[in-house]
Amino acid sequence: MKDDITVGIIKLCLAIDRKASEIYHYLFQAGDDTELKAFWAKMATEEEAHLAYWKELLRMARRGFLPQVLADPVKVRDELENANRKVDALVQMSRQNPSLTNAFLLAYRLEFYVLHPAIAQLFHFIKVTNDAMSPEDTYDKHISSFIEAMNRFGASTPELELLGETIQKLWHENKQLVEQSSLDPLTGLYNRFGFYKFLTLLTHLALRNKFHVAIIMIDIDHFKKVNDTHGHQAGDRVLRSVGQLLQKNTRSSDLVGRFGGEEIIVFLSSLDPRHLGKLCEKLRSIVETETKQDIPVTISIGAVSRVFEKKPEEETEKMIGEADRCLYRAKDGGRNRVEISSST
Repeated sequence: MKDDITVGIIKLCLAIDRKASEIYHYLFQAGDDTELKAFWAKMATEEEAHLAYWKELLRMARRGFLPQVLADPVKVRDELENANRKVDALVQMSRQNPSLTNAFLLAYRLEFYVLHPAIAQLFHFIKVTNDAMSPEDTYDKHISSFIEAMNRFGASTPELELLGETIQKLWHENKQLVEQSSLDPLTGLYNRFGFYKFLTLLTHLALRNKFHVAIIMIDIDHFKKVNDTHGHQAGDRVLRSVGQLLQKNTRSSDLVGRFGGEEIIVFLSSLDPRHLGKLCEKLRSIVETETKQDIPVTISIGAVSRVFEKKPEEETEKMIGEADRCLYRAKDGGRNRVEISSST
């Protein structure tokens, strides 16, 4: 179902970046210095790439494939509407006095208005579904380019330097806030909230594309014994190590989350179901082998795969329940085993 507020927010982000591209194109055309013109052309090209990201998000939102990820979407919409009005004023200013210092001040102010936490959160969503498209990490370079160019072209002033540093700091803090709200601080995996938040998006994509998906439930065998024997700090180290091994040996397009206690859940966004057992066995073997040098542990695994038919949220919950039952069969069967659903 289409979320009109999310659609509106993405339209506003798209409008801001479109105006940013317009300003950088104007600064390119108004300049005389060949090297400086090349810099503004580069900035314009990067903004045009950002437009492609927003257009893809808008397409997904209009088709109901983008879940609501913002805590207060109405407030975000109002703030972005205000930012759009300020950017409109900047567009007018760009034509009045395009001096070098004013051009960099204009660019920094523009980037400051674009720098909303909602943008960091939406960029992160694109990274989860298509890492090759995501501007989340490249935005750092985008801001750094301004600071480097400002120094290179002699436009540096204490005020501009401070503004540049502030923008960099804000971007890093926005990214950290996005991660902290979705990640488990101990393991670095998605927490339960973050896992379900991204799961909603990925299941709708799978439904649209008729992908085979899978749920894998994983439990560290005799974890209480690890805590009792070696202490809770050692138990935390084991849990973190196992989580990192599982994440390292799955794809960036898959979700790995801490489901609770020592239980970890993996959502495979697409796979050949014939390979599910082989992957689960690989994960089981890697944990057993790689933990031998510290505190040896093993894992039990239950898994199930499906193609979604109509209601991915309901079908996913059924899959989680079925994978959990497989997990308990693996534990009852002696642990350090893989149990795949017979209906897979």
